[in-house]
Amino acid sequence: MGTTPSSRKAALLEMLRMRIITQAIVPGFDLDEARLLKEIDLSRTPLRGALRERAGEGYVELTQNRGACVAKMSHTTLRDFFLAAPIV
Repeated sequence: MGTTPSSRKAALLEMLRMRIITQAIVPGFDLDEARLLKEIDLSRTPLRGALRERAGEGYVELTQNRGACVAKMSHTTLRDFFLAAPIV
């Protein structure tokens, strides 16, 4: 049985979060949409939605005409992540 686009988007959201938190992808790293699309087998629209979600949570920074990159971690950002972690 195949996976649905919504389950692939959920998998992408979790993958991004874990890779960012564990610094498998470091702050400031440009996220390659084409590579992510291939890796998770998702179309561009849900991918961009996932990136917007992670941007809203502070994991990703979106720049017009430049794309997405991993957010830089400040003391405030890290504190917010650790405060939210038990809720998640």
